[in-house]
Amino acid sequence: MLAQKKRETKETSIDVTVETEGSGASRIETGIVLLDEILSAFASGSKFDLRVLAKGDLETGDHHTTEDVGITLGSAMGQVIKSGMGSSSVPFGQALAQAAVRFGEPGFRSDFKFRAPELGGMSLENFGHFLRS
Repeated sequence: MLAQKKRETKETSIDVTVETEGSGASRIETGIVLLDEILSAFASGSKFDLRVLAKGDLETGDHHTTEDVGITLGSAMGQVIKSGMGSSSVPFGQALAQAAVRFGEPGFRSDFKFRAPELGGMSLENFGHFLRS
């Protein structure tokens, strides 16, 4: 199933395409190295084809771009996945991510413990904003 979403604000221009019956191919261009890597890993692991093209006011920080990518991707995902749930543990670099996801219901909770304020051009406090969006 294919979903395409666009979001334009004063600060950002976001274009997202999700194909759930894909191969895990991705084209991710947000200007934020860590966010690009996370989204590429999401596409690869889910076998969804994902395109995320984002332009934002990165000179003021990554907040607007990170949040608006999350909002736009969430909207596209909501279009192709109406309900369902799943969980997984996935190693990523030196980290182990464990997640339980339930589509179709709002809400987000985490117990992130970051050792640095920023990684790969992304303020880690914005990672929660991205997932919540």
